[in-house]
Amino acid sequence: MSTKRTYANQSLLGLRSEPARQFLCDVGLPVENFLFGFAEPVSRRVETNGGERNFVRVGEGGDQEEFCVDVDSGEIVLVNLADFSIWHVNESPEKFHRCLEEFTSRFPYGDEDSDLEDREAMADGLKIALAAIDVTAFDEDPGFWYTILGDVAIGDYSDE
Repeated sequence: MSTKRTYANQSLLGLRSEPARQFLCDVGLPVENFLFGFAEPVSRRVETNGGERNFVRVGEGGDQEEFCVDVDSGEIVLVNLADFSIWHVNESPEKFHRCLEEFTSRFPYGDEDSDLEDREAMADGLKIALAAIDVTAFDEDPGFWYTILGDVAIGDYSDE
């Protein structure tokens, strides 16, 4: 299991979702994971379709990607800072944490002898497990978790 780090309550004052705030303060998220890196909270406001959404950054993903919590719903999203696109990730920080742990517990996803069919079966098994944790994880196609499943299938997370 990875080392977790909690967030200071005062750094989450803009977060109105009490369950999300409590989880982040009491349990926290991994310091570092294959998919997620801890980051100090920062407020983010992103314009979307004539409106705007408010988030609190809680981590970093790939290049110019931040994991954020929606201040009202507690939903975890991935914000691309290059174009400010927003991808749904999980319904809550708790479910996000559980999905990260599930992903990590299955690593590696094959080795040099694994063929595409084997890796696709591993991706299918991961999808079933993630959906059992959070039915919203696959609300968007393409989306964050669908992209991860594709990466598993092509061998990005194998032990080669």
